[in-house]
Amino acid sequence: MTKPPPYPILLVEDDENDVFFFKRAVEKAGIAHPLHVVRDGQDAIHFVGGTGDYTDRTLHPAPRLIVLDLNLPVKHGLQVLQWI
Repeated sequence: MTKPPPYPILLVEDDENDVFFFKRAVEKAGIAHPLHVVRDGQDAIHFVGGTGDYTDRTLHPAPRLIVLDLNLPVKHGLQVLQWI
């Protein structure tokens, strides 16, 4: 029996340092879930909705966990939450 792939994590963060430290923490914790990073609120909406550059769900599977910064460019994190 083949094991299903681990559920993806979506990190919505525009600060490069925060992305670096989050990736490092995931690695150090031994978390095997794939991590996808988007840099603004509009991209987060596209990723979760499977629209725009993220229509191919084999490359960009729907996340099961979203780590969301609130202070984002284009659309604020609260606007993303409202959309979700």
